[in-house]
Amino acid sequence: MRSRALALAAASLSACGASTGESPTSSSARATVDQQIVELVEDGVSSWQDACGVDEIAGVCAAADPPGRAARCGSRAGQLRVVARDPATVARAERSFDEALRLWNHGEPINDITGADVESRAATAAAAAARAYFFLAEPAIEDYLARGFPDSALNVDAFQRWIREMNEGLRQPAAYYDAIGYELQVASAEPWLAASAARAAQLHEHFAYILTTAPVPASFDGTSYTPESYCRALEDLADPLLAEARALFARCQARPVGHELCRSLVDL
Repeated sequence: MRSRALALAAASLSACGASTGESPTSSSARATVDQQIVELVEDGVSSWQDACGVDEIAGVCAAADPPGRAARCGSRAGQLRVVARDPATVARAERSFDEALRLWNHGEPINDITGADVESRAATAAAAAARAYFFLAEPAIEDYLARGFPDSALNVDAFQRWIREMNEGLRQPAAYYDAIGYELQVASAEPWLAASAARAAQLHEHFAYILTTAPVPASFDGTSYTPESYCRALEDLADPLLAEARALFARCQARPVGHELCRSLVDL
């Protein structure tokens, strides 16, 4: 994920025609660069949403997952089952976002905006760039939310490897979220900083949810664990994740300009 963001940045720096106002994927050959950025991001969001064959839940392509009857440490009420998006349509969305950020070129074209409403147009383009960064992280978000508890829970090595992979997954969207925070230090990007905090909170909460609703093995094969101690041990692992999720949701709600995800994810 980070390598994709770095590659995109390199492509942006090498784009010699970014401020000319011409783009092969623009819907209007005469549109200014800031208008092209906004149009491309709108097209990308539309394609991303079209790629989902069900109604999105808080922006995630998912459906409610039936609780099931297997013995578990806790209730699975409210669990979401991620539904895969159409890959070709997702690829179309990503091309639109990539092209928008190539044109954005770290904000360089903003200096070339002329005519009426320069400040307003610059702010709108910056908000669109922040939105593109946010949506480029969404495939990693849905991939993470689709993960569940491993089948080899009692194999210590496999379990520890799974924990490492889950922790690494928490950091995957950071390249895009960091770009919003470091590159787009403007008021119009604030809603997407808030949304990024909400999504990061959602990932931490999901990891904790997997742990606290883990299936209870039918047999512990002579280990020192009982079902109760097994579930308590998983709850201990989940506690720091839930604390971080609460902190991230608070950060989301404390942003000067919020985003609807701050509310809708808390309400899930």
